Amino acid sequence: RGYASIVSRFVLFLKGDEMHPEKIRYNSAELLQRVPFLADIEADATEHFVNLSTVRVFAKGAVISSSEDSTGGMAILIEGTAYTTSYLADGRVFIIDVLSRGSLFGWNNLSETRAVAMEMVAKTQCAALLIDRRTLLEAMDIWPKFRQAMWAEALAKIATLKTKVVCGATPSLPARLASCLLRLLAQSERSDGEAGDTVTISQHDLACMLPASREKVNRCLHSWEERKLIELGMGCITVLRRDALASFAFCDPVPKGTDTTTPSNSHSGPTALDYRNGCNGAAWAG
Repeated sequence: RGYASIVSRFVLFLKGDEMHPEKIRYNSAELLQRVPFLADIEADATEHFVNLSTVRVFAKGAVISSSEDSTGGMAILIEGTAYTTSYLADGRVFIIDVLSRGSLFGWNNLSETRAVAMEMVAKTQCAALLIDRRTLLEAMDIWPKFRQAMWAEALAKIATLKTKVVCGATPSLPARLASCLLRLLAQSERSDGEAGDTVTISQHDLACMLPASREKVNRCLHSWEERKLIELGMGCITVLRRDALASFAFCDPVPKGTDTTTPSNSHSGPTALDYRNGCNGAAWAG
């Protein structure tokens, strides 16, 4: 019993250690300069944040920042991937956004009004630069370039959320799912700087983004895989026919250079519009 007790306490100690953010040493000035919307702010502002900000590493699943935190600060993702999450009325988790390196969380703290409770949760092990609200607002009063950069980023976030609300308003699951996949592809391309066809996300997390049940999302994805529109992998989805997904999408434009009237990549078979209207006369059933 004594030995088992010691082992169990040691395991709990290790788990507890994983859940607590660890303060680590980073070159904060270099990290800030790598964030696109902060690249051109005043040098004094960068030095100010270097002295007053904290860089921490968080384990997968840990809450990096919360809109309900009393300090109400800002977090900039330095490494890893995170989610912006909230909760639906029935208690289910709703994934609002996928955050990659350089993404900002806490833009809503620029205003005194906080209508929606949101959390920044680590999808993988993450490093984030944390700035408290007082430091943030003081810097916006002093440095005009920083103030302009912050408001521009905040307004861009609001516009993106508005688009997501519009896309999520349609009752059609295929439309919401196609819009979400195309949006994630575009976001990945902006983050990596390279065009790609694969989205790294689980079906469970994808269902939380729509929102929809995992079973319905799974059926829709497998139907698209049978039609050679996508390819499902372990924790990832490869889009084979962007033009076909664009024909389903409710509010996302067709990707540049895509012709929806003819198959892409010399692919023989139904056109993108055929998929939306039903292949071979068969109506689409989402």
